[in-house]
Amino acid sequence: MATTVTGGVHILGPQDDASARVLSPEALGFLELLHREFAPRRAALLAARAARRHRAHP
Repeated sequence: MATTVTGGVHILGPQDDASARVLSPEALGFLELLHREFAPRRAALLAARAARRHRAHP
């Protein structure tokens, strides 16, 4: 499996012409922006979900 790092985004898996068209530098930049903006909140929500599950099903 290939790994490429572009602007802080790690791309795992095979890469071909089709993926290069979809995963343009602009698209990867947008993904990086989304990740930086929402990752902390996403992690907090996932932790809260895990805690609720643990309380419901110890």
